Amino acid sequence: VIFVGGGFDYGDAPSPYASTAAQLGPRHFVDDGFALWRQNPSDPNDRPVTLDNDAKLPDADEDNGVRLVGALQPGFNANFEVSIYDEGNRQFYLDAWFDWNANGIFEVSDSRRFGSAGTGRPLVDVGTNVISVAVPSNAVLGEIYARFRLSEQINLGPIGDASSGEVEDIRLVVSNNPFQNPSNRYDVNNSGIVT
Repeated sequence: VIFVGGGFDYGDAPSPYASTAAQLGPRHFVDDGFALWRQNPSDPNDRPVTLDNDAKLPDADEDNGVRLVGALQPGFNANFEVSIYDEGNRQFYLDAWFDWNANGIFEVSDSRRFGSAGTGRPLVDVGTNVISVAVPSNAVLGEIYARFRLSEQINLGPIGDASSGEVEDIRLVVSNNPFQNPSNRYDVNNSGIVT
């Protein structure tokens, strides 16, 4: 396969998610000094962001800046490690969308917004951050996708262009709460009330 990059990083969630240029999917101009990136010290060729030329090949780019820690379960918080690389010490924004209802659309109601100092948002910093996200009690069980976008633009949406930064789409699995009270299934923790 001969593959020529276009200088942009695209989302790579599968259809029906808007990921390609034809769908006006997310597109970031590649800036090697600003990315979602966890450095791999054992790989001398490791770099912050790679080109993937319009999401034509599944996961053709390297997405290693966002990682789920633990499990996703309805009604509980989930932790994500988000690694931010910024050589320019710039003010930045981190936007994330979670498709909790698995309808193939990243909706405004499913967004979480963070930022560097001075943005007026919940703070994230250069390096590895742990972000806690509440999983709605009505989240669909099974496979869903999340989209993370790092940029210098305030209120970036799940689609469209960004002049710098990176987009990472990650596949997640929402699982059921493994514990069930045998005497009353609606009182999960046996507290005497519905939980």
